[in-house]
Amino acid sequence: MRRLKIVASGKSRQEEAQKRGKLFEELMAKVLRHYGYNINKHKTNVNYAGMEIDIEGEARIAGIPLFAECKCYGSDITAEKLQTFFGKYMSFWLKDNKSEGLFIAIPGVNSHARGFYNENCKSNSQISIKIIEEPDIIDIIIDSGLIINEAEIDKLIKDDLVPGDRILIYSDKGLFWLQYLISKGSTLPTKVQIFDSKGNTITDNDSREYFIKLLPEIKDFEFTKEDGNILSTEEKELIVELRGSSAYFEYQFPANPQFFIGRQQLVSDIDNFFNDVINHNASLRSILFEANSGWGKSSLVLKIVSRLKELGHYAIAIDSRSASSAQFILHAIEHIIKKFGNFNNLIEEEPVITGFEGVINALIKIGNALKSQKKLLLVFFDQFENIFYLEEVLVKIVQLILKITDIQTNIILGFSWKTDLVGLTSEFPYKWRDKIVESSQVFHLKQFSEVETNILLDKLSDELHAKLRKDLRFLISEFSQGYPWLLKKLCAHVKKQRENGVPQADMVRGLLNVEQLFLDDLEGLTPEQEEALRQISKQAPINISEIGEELSPTVIQTLVDRRLIVRVGTKYDIYWDIFRDYLNTGKLPIEEVYLLRSSVGSVFKAITILQNNNGKLLIHSFKEQANLSDGAFLNIARDLRLLKIVKIENNNIVLMLPIGTDESELLQNFRNYLNDHLLRNRYIFNVVQLIKDKGEISIYDLAHILQSEFPYISASEKTWITYAKILAGWLDIADLAIWDKSNEKLIKFKAGTQVRDHSLVFAKKRTRLSVPSIQFAPICEVAKRLVTAAKNNEPVNWSGLSKSTIYKSLAMLEEMNLIRREAKTLTILPDCYDFIDRRNTLKIVKDIVTKWKIFKSFIEILNENHNNRLTHVQLGKLLIKKYSLEWKLSTAETNVKIMLDWARHLNLAPGVFSHTYRGKFKAKDNKVN
Repeated sequence: MRRLKIVASGKSRQEEAQKRGKLFEELMAKVLRHYGYNINKHKTNVNYAGMEIDIEGEARIAGIPLFAECKCYGSDITAEKLQTFFGKYMSFWLKDNKSEGLFIAIPGVNSHARGFYNENCKSNSQISIKIIEEPDIIDIIIDSGLIINEAEIDKLIKDDLVPGDRILIYSDKGLFWLQYLISKGSTLPTKVQIFDSKGNTITDNDSREYFIKLLPEIKDFEFTKEDGNILSTEEKELIVELRGSSAYFEYQFPANPQFFIGRQQLVSDIDNFFNDVINHNASLRSILFEANSGWGKSSLVLKIVSRLKELGHYAIAIDSRSASSAQFILHAIEHIIKKFGNFNNLIEEEPVITGFEGVINALIKIGNALKSQKKLLLVFFDQFENIFYLEEVLVKIVQLILKITDIQTNIILGFSWKTDLVGLTSEFPYKWRDKIVESSQVFHLKQFSEVETNILLDKLSDELHAKLRKDLRFLISEFSQGYPWLLKKLCAHVKKQRENGVPQADMVRGLLNVEQLFLDDLEGLTPEQEEALRQISKQAPINISEIGEELSPTVIQTLVDRRLIVRVGTKYDIYWDIFRDYLNTGKLPIEEVYLLRSSVGSVFKAITILQNNNGKLLIHSFKEQANLSDGAFLNIARDLRLLKIVKIENNNIVLMLPIGTDESELLQNFRNYLNDHLLRNRYIFNVVQLIKDKGEISIYDLAHILQSEFPYISASEKTWITYAKILAGWLDIADLAIWDKSNEKLIKFKAGTQVRDHSLVFAKKRTRLSVPSIQFAPICEVAKRLVTAAKNNEPVNWSGLSKSTIYKSLAMLEEMNLIRREAKTLTILPDCYDFIDRRNTLKIVKDIVTKWKIFKSFIEILNENHNNRLTHVQLGKLLIKKYSLEWKLSTAETNVKIMLDWARHLNLAPGVFSHTYRGKFKAKDNKVN
């Protein structure tokens, strides 16, 4: 198999691609000159009316214009690019219908492009467009005399070696042959030899490093000198098939088909895809399983492989963790050929793998033979995220996908990777990842449903030879959160506890602890074993040859025996990537996803009891003081533990929140803690974001959201509404949303413009005529404190202010349209921010109070009597008379005092009323105007 590769180095992929394009144009210009064309080097990559042409020239004798486009890609050129060139060429042809067009494509054009060419160009005798693809390009390069021919290269290969794939390389240093070599008696190439354009073998280390940099895929091959000696040797790649469990709860391995649970709809959808391939109703030839760690991808892979075999097809699941070099793909296909032989006589002889190109040819040959008999070969690469660290392997696999898809043969490549790693890690080469996604039928795995959870719990009951207690079954279901890995591990934990004689009731009272499951794996390890385990976890999967001498082989073997580490080919890996993450970070590798079932009041009562007992109580004492039954205690303790407010140890329940000096301080600590902690719960975070986006959400809509978020929980519609109301109470106390009970909806809480105060109970807004009910200074002080609290998103500091002052000030601020009061929430309106600025205060308030009829009348009375020192009572009488008010005289006197204070602050009090007088304020006589 021959290939042409244009290679160049650059600071970025874009720069490398640009340099490769320029090199390809230069090489083709040289070749075209040899074939009798005048190519002006200044007219390569010329531009006509915005149309770029790579090469322009003319036949040396006939003078016929030539326009050429050079395309060099990793996969076949698409129809769109050929159609673009066709449009350019036709614009030149209309000016001179003798014009020739050349579309030079490496490696070639795909089936769609070829169809377009055959229909529009090849059959049209009036135009002259030719496609030159890789095989022909190589021939004309050799024919031009720019490099030694292949027959001469064959003579230079040692007798004990068989030539495999041959690559013609063009770089900034010229043309070279790269020859893959197979040792006699072997089936795979393991060596390479590089020749310059004259046939001399490249032997110096600098040149070797130069070619490895340009072609990383050859770095793991032996470099052969002219004398047959080897420059380097690498350990042979081992291919490992995916291994499954031997029991339902052997959580160290994915589930074997006989222990596979659920996923019925997913399995059916995959079956349909396979049938579509067989019946030529699907264009894709690749499938991809995406899900987070531990969601059962590997188990599904084993199930699908088993189903295809049962139906008479061919399938294999390869553990991608065994990959360590570019040779992985060669050895993987060799393994498949050896495993299936001649595919039950469907192929006459086993294909020979001559190199990377030989892999493609071998699979196409197998696929075509299977296609004639309506059979499939599925090659599944499990845990494929490991391949993203070996880009030279990744590129070859992507090229293989594209070729198989274009040929439409009966080979299907399968991939599974962790969404939480591949989707978030910036180190991964996204271009190649996206190519796989675009070329694959993608299947997303979800959490276990209630039905699937219950099936596995029934299997646990069978293995325990006893029915699971209802409360224990509930706890396992709840704590597993629908995660298959966690459900499996919890079941394994319960089984082990029961085998050790622990009654089910004790497991319930002890409360299942997810972190304890991981600690159980470490139980009984010696310091040497634990140190070895943690060292391996930091580099896993790690080549055995890379393990330092400080790690004893005996210690490592004990870890293998305990199934804490597994051997994958020439590597060691932690039995589970989830356990590996725990070893490396010390954190539980799960999101906080739990449904609160206890009301805020019940939980806070429990917290108060613990505070009154210095934060610690024996469980039985706590239940007595809280007056809780065993079942009620279990519910409260569950939520307290899930919220990480308490911990349970040595039969004690211990408060983990800061203990306040009194209940109000404890309440504030509780609210502050919830405001931060609740958002760590994935579904609560999503609900809060939804409320922020929509502004509000009804309790009934929230109930439906909860039902979809917790598919593994069975509850009636009425119960889901109850859960929604409980959540509303938690969001309200945490100031994450406002719980409007009367309208049964949650409203967006606007941090920065709103403050909450659960200690205040607001009366209904006044409907009587506007009259100030408190002096001016307290209102300014309350407004200032509100704005400060809103800006800092913190509680209002009410210290030094009486309840009466607070309520009256808030009522006046609302009367002035500076704030809005609703459901223990104060919304700070825009004018309030200007109001506390002294430069704006007088203007804002004057504009407001001059619209208050009583206050306006009061100012008129002051102006009319600006020379008369009238008493508050006298002013009150005048106001009652002027406005026909039904006030008592004492009420009028109080209101006048307050309004006079406002008038003075606003510089509206004239003459004798503009300031106060010491002593009793007496009128000159008892008569008033």
